Amino acid sequence: MSALLLALCYPRIGWGWLAHVALAHVALAPVAIMALKSARPRRLIVSTFIVSLVWWLVMIEWLRLVTFGGWIVLSAVMALSWPLTWVCYRLLVGGRWMPSVLALPLAWVSFEFIRVHVPAGGFAWFELGHSQAPYLPGRSAGYLVQSADLFGEHTVSFIVAATNGLVVDLLTRPLVCSGGSRRPMWALPAVWAVIFFGAWGYGRYRVATTSPTEGTIDVAVVQTNVPQDNKINPTPESMERNWKRMVELIRIAAQDKPQLIVCPETMVPAALNREAIDYYTTARTGERGMEKCYHQLRAMAAELDTALLMGAHAKYQWTEVDAPTPGNPGMKFILPKRRYNAAFLILPSASRAVDHYAKIHRVPFGEYVPWVDSSPALKRLFIRTMTPYDFDYSLSAGREHTVFKVGDVSLATPICIEDAIARLARRMVYGKDGRKRIDLMINLTNDGWYPGSAQGLQHVQLATLRCVENRVPMARSVNTGISGFIDSTGQVVAQVMDSSGRSQQIEGVASATLSLDPRKTLFGRWG
Repeated sequence: MSALLLALCYPRIGWGWLAHVALAHVALAPVAIMALKSARPRRLIVSTFIVSLVWWLVMIEWLRLVTFGGWIVLSAVMALSWPLTWVCYRLLVGGRWMPSVLALPLAWVSFEFIRVHVPAGGFAWFELGHSQAPYLPGRSAGYLVQSADLFGEHTVSFIVAATNGLVVDLLTRPLVCSGGSRRPMWALPAVWAVIFFGAWGYGRYRVATTSPTEGTIDVAVVQTNVPQDNKINPTPESMERNWKRMVELIRIAAQDKPQLIVCPETMVPAALNREAIDYYTTARTGERGMEKCYHQLRAMAAELDTALLMGAHAKYQWTEVDAPTPGNPGMKFILPKRRYNAAFLILPSASRAVDHYAKIHRVPFGEYVPWVDSSPALKRLFIRTMTPYDFDYSLSAGREHTVFKVGDVSLATPICIEDAIARLARRMVYGKDGRKRIDLMINLTNDGWYPGSAQGLQHVQLATLRCVENRVPMARSVNTGISGFIDSTGQVVAQVMDSSGRSQQIEGVASATLSLDPRKTLFGRWG
């Protein structure tokens, strides 16, 4: 029952948003009661693991489209958190020395925190607090979500779990002892009321005091609709066709006279860093002439008088490597030693070199293979069974949290799922001294891996919490969708949609004037 109720709390079940919000506050109660009444801890561990494994397999079914082996393994690893959570909860409540209204959120949030950090950087999907965040335009982010700017997204999970704990206490703790004396049951609702209504009142205050004074910026986002097979197995014809269409979309977006136009992750077919441009001009391979992308973008930025933020690779240290084949044992390729997934900012008055941010958090098994660098045999096995490739596609990890400037506005660019990782987004917005150093986040993503799935809606839900935690708005440019804008209270302002209301597997553009929020947050300063 808990697994079913939890599944109904996240998109895309089709239930109304208010139903999602309400169900989360009782979803954990059935399994919590089972944990308290279970006579055998071993049975509790086995049953919660099996149910949790099935739950994860269903909820991240979209990962199967990319890697079947990765889907199974990730589901199994994530399923471990349920047995650990419920054993911990059972120990905390043992002997009735701690009520569930405190024990349940302590146990749940502790292991939720662990699984978003390990293994390999963790997996941030489906935290309990995410159920309270919107993902479609026109819906207020709500008051409870605003508490995320205190201690991050886990604050919201704690509040929701505390409500579940209160339900468990009311159902399992007798009001009258055998001797006739009354237990102080009023204390448990009082504890919950302090937590819940304190957060609700704080959220109402934060929404009411949203009065940006640091100006605005006009941003346009481009949403391409390039199938992922065009990315993995491109042909010269498909690359040229996709490039020309993206250029057309940029020109359409420029009609609203934005200060900044954003295109999705890795949609530029050529690397845009200076060393790569120099290599293209002298290359003796099929990559010769690809520097035209760079020169065309510079000319467009000057012509349109707007900044362009583009997703592309950065490549360095081009060297000749042996690549023998059965028919040609002397085959050689010229390849870069270091490749980065990057975002490039091209200003209307750009110099010969352009600024870029190299992605720091690589996707395990999608952009690198963790743990097995010292074992070539294991690495080959992992690549065959756990990745969407049949060759080593490893990218290098960036190290600098680059801050871009468009006029007087400072911005950072989390790439792909980096906007789903609270600790990384915080480091982009707030410097080591705790000072807020950017006004706007721009997320460049390629969700063409999961066409039409609920993953895109879930990704938006996570992004809204990054905006609340740091009090910055966000623009998202996503191949195949969902592209759009989120304000600093977590409200989805607008999305790219067609005439039928679809936001995925379509192409298009959207524009918005985003208000900059000068407020700082406790989470931003201290984490």
